[in-house]
Amino acid sequence: GGVQVRGAAGESVRDDLVMLVHTARNNPSMRKYGKATACLVPEMVRSPDMHRVYQAGVVEPRRNVMRQVLLRGVENGELRADLDVEMTLLMLSGPSLVQNMLNWHPGVPDQGFAEALVDAVLRGAAA
Repeated sequence: GGVQVRGAAGESVRDDLVMLVHTARNNPSMRKYGKATACLVPEMVRSPDMHRVYQAGVVEPRRNVMRQVLLRGVENGELRADLDVEMTLLMLSGPSLVQNMLNWHPGVPDQGFAEALVDAVLRGAAA
């Protein structure tokens, strides 16, 4: 089996997104998974089949959990009605992914990362 993605609690969009980003960054098994993913990137670049398998089996299930949180936020008025959900997914996952795999910005502390990222994105997404 693949990595299990815990569903969102449904309390608030912010809290659910913070939990999802925090779990992806701070769960020990996810840290190991991020290192393994970094090793797979060159193969995914070379192999469209590997890329499709990785997208379908790893990326999309995670993205779908976060997508459901964002769609719920649009439906209940926490987020803008015209929110580009797919772009917002990218804005939430990209920085986390690059920090996990590459420690892209060593000056950004792990403590409070999820909250800072989610709050920055939600400032533009809020209703």
